Amino acid sequence: MGVADKMNRGGLFTFRFTEGNEPKFINAEKLAEIDPKGKDPFVVRLMYINQGGKFGPHGVLAGTHGKEELCLDCPAHMTEDIKEWMKDPEVAAQANGGKLGVVAYKYDTKNDQRGYSYGLRFVDLV
Repeated sequence: MGVADKMNRGGLFTFRFTEGNEPKFINAEKLAEIDPKGKDPFVVRLMYINQGGKFGPHGVLAGTHGKEELCLDCPAHMTEDIKEWMKDPEVAAQANGGKLGVVAYKYDTKNDQRGYSYGLRFVDLV
C-alpha cells in the first residue's frame, strides 16, 4: 500500500445503522440490567469517539444486542484505548465480522457513592 492509499482510506469499520433508525444510547449499567449474567453479549460492530459528550470526548461502541441497534457509551478511562483499537485492522476485522462482543459487570468500589460501579469486558464471539 502506498502512502496515498493510507491517507485516502476511510475508517476500518464497515457497519452502518439501518437507514432511518435512531439508535438508543446505553451505558454499562443499562447493559448489565439487560443482561445481568453476561450470557448475551453486545455485538460490537463499530467504535468511535463522541467529541460532544457531556463530560468531554469519550469512546462509543456501536452494534447490536439481540435485534436492537444500540450505542454503548464507554467509561472515560477507555477513551485512549478505543482510539488505538479504532486504528487496529485486526480489531476492525473481528468487529466487521460480528465476532467481537462486550459484557457488563458490576463491581464494588469505594470511589462511587453507591459503593459499586460497572465495567465492560470484551469477549470473542464464535
